[in-house]
Amino acid sequence: MLDGSYYDLLAKYESTQPEFDPNELATIFEMLNLEPRTFTETEAHEYKVLISRTLDAQRRVMTELTREYKNLDNQGLTIEAMHYVVQNITKITSPFMLDFLVGALRHRVESPLRYGRRRASES
Repeated sequence: MLDGSYYDLLAKYESTQPEFDPNELATIFEMLNLEPRTFTETEAHEYKVLISRTLDAQRRVMTELTREYKNLDNQGLTIEAMHYVVQNITKITSPFMLDFLVGALRHRVESPLRYGRRRASES
């Protein structure tokens, strides 16, 4: 799982015009699975636009994927929900997207409703 510092870095580049830092840019490009490159300060604005567009596109895909997963799971169709994720796993194209998915799946497993169901079946 990506820790909070990675998300802070993404937020920094998405919301402000930060000082040019090629190491931070390299980290973000790696997280989003963008083509590695040599960063120049003259293209800093273009990097920020690319990061923003990529984040938007990846978030849209992940929202669609997790929405359908949760919809199926909430109907009690847990196996079908997991099958849906497996069928669509190729949509995951970056560490950011994988972290998003793992967080969504883990959240469902640890939810109070899940905990209550598990406890009831143990009795």
